[in-house]
Amino acid sequence: MFCAKCGNNLADGAKFCGACGTVVEAQPPAPPPAAMPYQQPLYAQPVQTPPPVYAPSPAYAPPMQMAPLGYAPPLSMGQYLVTFLLMGIPLLNVILLFVWGFGSSTNPNKKNLARAILLMSVIGFAIWAIVGGLGIFSGVLSGVLEGMGSY
Repeated sequence: MFCAKCGNNLADGAKFCGACGTVVEAQPPAPPPAAMPYQQPLYAQPVQTPPPVYAPSPAYAPPMQMAPLGYAPPLSMGQYLVTFLLMGIPLLNVILLFVWGFGSSTNPNKKNLARAILLMSVIGFAIWAIVGGLGIFSGVLSGVLEGMGSY
C-alpha cells in the first residue's frame, strides 16, 4: 500500500502514514478481475465443408443449340456426287435445277448451286445465240454478196 497524499510506502495494516500522518482508510480488497467477455477475432479461418455430391439424372439431355439464322450445314461429298449425277440426265436436270433453285425446303447451299448453274446456262445460251446469230448473218451476207458478183 502507498499513502494517497505523499506516496510513501505504508506497512500492512497501518492506520496512519509514517511520513505525513495522514489517516489511511482501510480500503476494501479489490475484487478479483472479472472475466473478459469473448471477442471474436477479426479474421477467423473459414470452415470448410465438402461440396455436395450431385448425381446426374439418367434422363438428362444437354440443351439444344440453335444454329444462327440463315445457317445450314454444308452439303456432304455424297450429296454433291448425287447432285452432279442427276445433272447429267437430259431434261431432268432442268426440272431439278428449277425445283432446287426456287423450292422453299431446299438446303440453301444446294439452292445457291442450282441458281448459279441456271445463271451460267442463261449466259452460255446468250453467248451461243449471239455467236450463232453472227454466223448465220455472215453466211447470209456472204451468199448475197456472192450472188451479186455474178451479174
